[in-house]
Amino acid sequence: MYTNVRNFIESLDVPSGTSMRTDCPVCSRSNTFSVTNDYGQLLYFCFHADCSAKGGVSLGMSVNDMKGMYASNTIPPKFNWDVLVSAKSIIHIDAHKFTIGYESSDSMYANLWKDSYELLYKYIKQTAALQNYDFHFSLIDNRIIFKNFLGESQSVYGKSIARAIPKWMNYNTEYSGGWSASAELSSTIVVVEDIISAIQINNFFTLGDVSSYALMGTNLSNAHMLQICKDKPQKVYVCLDRDATHKAATMAWDLIPLLPSSSRVITVPLITDIKDMSYEKVKLLFKGHIS
Repeated sequence: MYTNVRNFIESLDVPSGTSMRTDCPVCSRSNTFSVTNDYGQLLYFCFHADCSAKGGVSLGMSVNDMKGMYASNTIPPKFNWDVLVSAKSIIHIDAHKFTIGYESSDSMYANLWKDSYELLYKYIKQTAALQNYDFHFSLIDNRIIFKNFLGESQSVYGKSIARAIPKWMNYNTEYSGGWSASAELSSTIVVVEDIISAIQINNFFTLGDVSSYALMGTNLSNAHMLQICKDKPQKVYVCLDRDATHKAATMAWDLIPLLPSSSRVITVPLITDIKDMSYEKVKLLFKGHIS
């Protein structure tokens, strides 16, 4: 066990702009220690619930660091929601009113709205999870925009309704975590693949008692693990689509060492995607687990 964390992380020689995982020099647990070299600032954190190792060490930026940072354009402009609204012609949608004949009254968007209305109307009618949910919509990109703060970080993801690639777009490139409808995660967390599934969970369970968390894919990153485990939840359910059953099991094994021994991580096998399930089917899926 290293007693000098600074010497340990400096010895790792993590290249600027990259991260690495290794065994923790403080608690000695396997592969729980993350180090990121943020161009001269070494940020470190141990994911294990019983370890307090975290902090930063400033090394300063070399000339090569600065050249590399600007040449690779790794510093995105500071995210600003109002700028995005203007650039992407984003309007607010009340889904309930929309599905019963709501139309935009804003004349500046009239032509764009006319082109998008049919696409969006069809998508909302086919997506039960969104039929009582307020969201935003980009008339430029034809994407439903979901924004929220998880802790202090603002997540802004856009779902294409016109079969564009990528299906989901992250508009805030400063943010790499997941998405939740709540600003803070509760003691019971249901981990799903995407926002539509997360909203469906929220429709069926009381916010505050149960939080849904969308990974925006099927990979569990350091940012995901930090958000999920930060407040030491009592239960974490991993509910991925049927074709990612093996990944769900792997995620559970990755999360278990990072939580208190009293916490439970449970994989829930899915035959049907959660976003396509009825209230009765979702309740049956979690019967005996979530009231």
